Amino acid sequence: MAKEKFNLYNLFVNRTAKNDATGNMKESPKNITNYFVMLWRNISRIFNLNLVYVLGNFPIFFLLLASSGIVADRGVSPQSSMFGTFFGSLNYTGQNPVSAALFAVHGVQVEVNVSNTWTYVLMGLTLLIFLTFGYINAAVSLSMRNIVKSDPVYIIDGIKTTIKKNKFQALFVGILDLLIMGLIVYDIMFFYANANTGNFIFSVFLGISIFVAVFYLFARMYLYPMLVTFKISTRKLFKNAIIFSIVGLKRNFLGFVAIVAVILMNYAILELYMPIGIILPFILTLGIIEFTMTYAAWPKIHEVMVEPYYNDDGSEKSAE
Repeated sequence: MAKEKFNLYNLFVNRTAKNDATGNMKESPKNITNYFVMLWRNISRIFNLNLVYVLGNFPIFFLLLASSGIVADRGVSPQSSMFGTFFGSLNYTGQNPVSAALFAVHGVQVEVNVSNTWTYVLMGLTLLIFLTFGYINAAVSLSMRNIVKSDPVYIIDGIKTTIKKNKFQALFVGILDLLIMGLIVYDIMFFYANANTGNFIFSVFLGISIFVAVFYLFARMYLYPMLVTFKISTRKLFKNAIIFSIVGLKRNFLGFVAIVAVILMNYAILELYMPIGIILPFILTLGIIEFTMTYAAWPKIHEVMVEPYYNDDGSEKSAE
């Protein structure tokens, strides 16, 4: 076994058993300029992987359909949130010119969607995302990793290989990933709503929740690339991802900035021309985000988990 180089990663975790890791990094160095070169060179593959990501996670379309109002019943509701208070006080004060003027403001009725049986059925079918999310993320991550490594990319074979090699772990990791992200989003929404009341404590917790969200995004960059590359327990998978979120802080931050830039560009296009802005996430934006995450994460994984131990062909290095 080759002598291990000292790095912060080795202080926290032991060496991980190999699955299909190799030491090959043909497109080094992995710098910002090379990011745009590889992005443009592989844009058609990223487009295809974006479609795989969207179509593979098809239960999201049930959620979109349920929230669109197409299958919902129609009803009317007061537009003003003050209508209930106003209407209650009106029963005591009676009709007068002032109440009539207020009713013209707070009594306006608007058409709203009313959930029905089909709405709840579609919302229930959305839960199928827990069965698809892990597999699709792992499969897309495998192809993205190969793009970054400049290895051959076979999308369909990659999906089959991922499901075969990571049948249960990919499912379990996907469920945990969704639950963690759902909890973080819920916390941010909850504390944001209460922070608007002027409560300082809720503002502090809102800041903490945003920090946790960014930190988890850093860790998540490494989660699926490690899943499809190494034979490693789920507990160690998340542990390693957390360690890498600190060890690879510079690349993580640059990747985060790039992801934010991609999202803002998509939003700008949405504001300029809505049809294209809506379509982009389904055909390209998500793929670019996944590529960016893998581009930021894989060189650090290669540096501390692959290169010290494995040759370009995947064989273990002999002891010096």
